[in-house]
Amino acid sequence: MAFHRIAWLCLALAVCAGEPGSPPLPPLPPAADMTRDISELRVMSYNVKGLPWPFAVQRKAALDAIGMRLAAMRKADGHPQIVVLQEAFLDDAKRIGRLGGYRHLAFGAGPATAAILPAPPIGGRYASQASWLKGEDFGPVLDSGLALFSDYPIERIERLTFPQGACAGYDCLASKGVLIAWIRLPGRREPLAVATTHLNSLNSSGVPEARSNAAFAWQYGSLHAFARSRIGGDHAAIVAGDFNLGGDVQRFATADRIGAPLSRAHDAVGETLARDAVAMADRAEARAVSARRTDRQYYRSGRGLTLQPTGIEIPFPMTGAARPLSDHPGVMVGYAIDGSIDEHAGKPASRSRG
Repeated sequence: MAFHRIAWLCLALAVCAGEPGSPPLPPLPPAADMTRDISELRVMSYNVKGLPWPFAVQRKAALDAIGMRLAAMRKADGHPQIVVLQEAFLDDAKRIGRLGGYRHLAFGAGPATAAILPAPPIGGRYASQASWLKGEDFGPVLDSGLALFSDYPIERIERLTFPQGACAGYDCLASKGVLIAWIRLPGRREPLAVATTHLNSLNSSGVPEARSNAAFAWQYGSLHAFARSRIGGDHAAIVAGDFNLGGDVQRFATADRIGAPLSRAHDAVGETLARDAVAMADRAEARAVSARRTDRQYYRSGRGLTLQPTGIEIPFPMTGAARPLSDHPGVMVGYAIDGSIDEHAGKPASRSRG
């Protein structure tokens, strides 16, 4: 028993260290002009596989390449103004935001914040079958792996960590949960709530499917309750992340029974595909993303801010790439936005892509 505890602690120390030889961080670009209205917003969600050894090896080069590609997209005025990441455990993954030129960064909870509830969250039988070999009875040694990068100021942040015992297999080593940031958009009175999450994996959790699905169901219900309680029903919001449905029929049924994390929410990828607003080169991968229902992006308009998906790009492909940078695609959704102008920010000089 003592050996496995030492092993997991060594894993946590390895995460903090990262790989040597990181490229220097570039100077930040000029701050966004918050007095100008914008008519379009691009939001990308990406599971970057920033996992420590032994779950992944030699990830530094790929993680650096992600940050540098975002910087190149910025120079071409085609970058996502808001990025949410999952599995950003490594320091090299957390550096993606600065490498990509983002001024405003937010991260999910650390490992010390996982709550221990007075009663087992999924029941006594489930708790009694916890496997020390899979790390289920030790508690998290990693943070949430959630990150959010924004060109625009983050007004406030809320975090949820799934409690100890509400996880399955190797996923219990991470402080999985939810990160919500309220982001001030240029010229707009109402901030946009952007949330990201990463739910319990299926096969890679290392435990039987029934056990991982029980954890998934608890976490999905918790995400649903947290997002709906923290983000008012009349507030514009986007919830994006790795939902880990993975084509599993039982998980599909759970998600359909509980419903979307937001009331009146829409599936941005599915809607955009239905309108055929996807570049030909990205169409096959976008269809695969929609079918898996794993890398998801929900959106909802609010009383003071309207969102309408206009297109999908996949700047970080997986199946169509010779050397994919992760085992997930990075999916970017473009939104047309409209709503109440903030008179205190000054009259918009012109419409801009931002």
